[in-house]
Amino acid sequence: MKKHIFLSVTAALFMAGSTALYAGTENPKELKAIEHADVPIHSFWAFGPSKDHLNKKQLEYFHSMGLIKKHDTIKKEIKHVVSKTAKAPEEVSQGLTATIKAMALLEKKDVKAAEAQLQKATTLFDKAMKKDPSLKLVPIDLDINVIDHAITLSDAKNIKKDALKLLKEDHPQETITLLTALKNQITATTTYLPMELYPMATQKALEELKTKKKADIALATLVEGIHTIVTTQIVIPVSVLVAQDAVDAASKLPKAKKNEAKKLLELAQKQLELAQYEGYLSNYSKEYKTLSSEIEKLKEKVGAGNIVEKDYDKLKSYFRTLSDKLHQGRKKTN
Repeated sequence: MKKHIFLSVTAALFMAGSTALYAGTENPKELKAIEHADVPIHSFWAFGPSKDHLNKKQLEYFHSMGLIKKHDTIKKEIKHVVSKTAKAPEEVSQGLTATIKAMALLEKKDVKAAEAQLQKATTLFDKAMKKDPSLKLVPIDLDINVIDHAITLSDAKNIKKDALKLLKEDHPQETITLLTALKNQITATTTYLPMELYPMATQKALEELKTKKKADIALATLVEGIHTIVTTQIVIPVSVLVAQDAVDAASKLPKAKKNEAKKLLELAQKQLELAQYEGYLSNYSKEYKTLSSEIEKLKEKVGAGNIVEKDYDKLKSYFRTLSDKLHQGRKKTN
């Protein structure tokens, strides 16, 4: 029991550090996430030449013309996620920090100092609820992680084929290792403090300290409070972002650059198919088919020189629909 409590306190102290950062005026997690993303997302030649993608010379041309900018979509997505995550009220952030300080003090058997911190936390939580009685799940931490493997569509097909073979031959660990290459995503993990439960644990621990003066009992109650914290994840496939970026780049080209526009649309189409093979669009088959079909129509129009701005706008709106659904597909992780 003692070991369990100690581990929980350690985790809570770590989380408190993140919360303190997130409560500031500038979110350093955004900068950290962008550093994680600093891997070329268009290095499709990394595994050798592939007919499914633009070759190195073509991509270097597009980069030199400013048609595809490395990481632009990843950075935009990170900013979008950050902007959509509400900041915790100052009283909630401070109250959480006070409870975690109390836990550390209780580990040291400093009952008097812990009681002062719990009194402070209770006062802060009460103040927050009086300001906004509708508070329920308050975001206290946002962690963004980017995994980006340079992989082609043909690579993905071969990996899935080999993985199925390995699994049939009863090699699950080798299968898991092989399938890791198909993981190309931005994962946004948001941690929430449940205001209907966590402050109750704080209040209960305070009362236990006042009446029983026993650090271990109050600490156990605070650990129970930590266990009420809720975590959710949003997963955004990098290949979908690359496809979106390619369509956006194509839409900015002059009509005379038909070949360049078609190449970019082909890139978008292949990236969507890659996302499908990676397993990210299994639950969005309707949206995938619509996007793939619309890109094909657009390629024909570009070839005939009949493309107009509204055609691109229509395709971009389909991407926004898919993006909205991906963002709504939150998974509870605890």
